Amino acid sequence: MSPFLRKVKSNILPAMVGILLLGGCCAAWYLFHPASPYHERYTFVVRYEAIGTLSPGNRVEVRGISKGQITKVELTDDAVYVTAEVLADAKIPRNSEFRLITAGLMGEREMCVLSGDSPDLISDGDTVSGIYDKGTSGISRDLFAALDNLVEIKDSLVAFKDSIAEGSLGKRIDRVFKKGKKLVNTTESTVDSWKQEAEGIIDRCDKTLQNAKGLLEDANAKGDNAIQSAHTLVEHIDQLLAKLKDTKNELSALASKLEQDDNTAGAIVSGKGRIISELDAISADMDALIKDIKKGGLKLNVDIF
Repeated sequence: MSPFLRKVKSNILPAMVGILLLGGCCAAWYLFHPASPYHERYTFVVRYEAIGTLSPGNRVEVRGISKGQITKVELTDDAVYVTAEVLADAKIPRNSEFRLITAGLMGEREMCVLSGDSPDLISDGDTVSGIYDKGTSGISRDLFAALDNLVEIKDSLVAFKDSIAEGSLGKRIDRVFKKGKKLVNTTESTVDSWKQEAEGIIDRCDKTLQNAKGLLEDANAKGDNAIQSAHTLVEHIDQLLAKLKDTKNELSALASKLEQDDNTAGAIVSGKGRIISELDAISADMDALIKDIKKGGLKLNVDIF
């Protein structure tokens, strides 16, 4: 017997065992693995306003368990239509929430299905509406955008305060005060210009703060552990909004005194002093809030990576 045949004969049993093990592994994968074509599946379409970085191949989770994948993403003028393919044993009530979330260390997007309680189930070919969750990275970007607006508004506020305290607006009031007990008619237009400019800045600040507050409240409501300081930041924003409202009321009260002919120099200069003091306090609070948002945004970015 040749050496080759002798070697084959002596190793036939181990070879058969290896073949059986390999066949068993392949059969087990085919019968039990979720990606196997052996399992029946169905597809449905979810309509989103935005999808971020979602792409075909991303995972679909149903009640926290991987049940399928995204097979198609179609962009139209009205919306983005995402086709999902899931295992047939995934029973999804029609009133479920179809969220796009960020998952994993690399921040990949995936569809997370939060089951509802409707007896009516999603079937093959159905189209439903979904919810786009920006995730902590999106919240962080929005907070930094709000921060840029706050810095710009704060600079405008400081410039306005300086114009009252040391600039042409303030000097005009001081000159009139030295002329006598009653202010000339031009003072009314001066204070009115104060009011209009200040209200414009305050309204911009109010809008930006409300936007930042909404972002933080939304993150806080979702119980996101990455945003540990969200509640504190919201409280800080509320305090600053209250101060803005008080300053706006002070401006309105000063203008009202002029309209009622209560326009003595003492009243106007006193009002000027109070407004400057309030603007100083608001400016200091905005500085503190900007630092807090920077810390919060940095914390978010660290947690993501």
